[in-house]
Amino acid sequence: MGIFDFLKPKKDKSPMDAVMQMMIEYIEQNPQACKSDEIPQGSGEFGLDIKNPVPVKTIPGNEIYLKRLRTIDGENITWKRDGSREINEIWGNIDVYNIFDSSGNKISTIYISPYHWKISQKAPKGFKII
Repeated sequence: MGIFDFLKPKKDKSPMDAVMQMMIEYIEQNPQACKSDEIPQGSGEFGLDIKNPVPVKTIPGNEIYLKRLRTIDGENITWKRDGSREINEIWGNIDVYNIFDSSGNKISTIYISPYHWKISQKAPKGFKII
């Protein structure tokens, strides 16, 4: 730090920096925040039951996870967000995604919790990660 540093213009944080900081604060508040592929407090079928959502890091992590997901046969999927839900068993909002095959047929609903320290490497039953 120099004596004249106060004369240098301050770098403004971008809106994205502020959003990312807010997301990290949410993770820090989450008593269930995990660094594992599955939330330890979850119950039911992984990713397919709202009580056992896929853990990911931040809201952009939802898209990162879904872009790597394929059907068990390796077929590409598409998805449409269907809002978010809250339940007592899992901290924070759980994002709901309807999943479609390459023909546009709905094949599943996947639940994602974006308030964790890593993006899960585990796929729900009937899917695989590439």
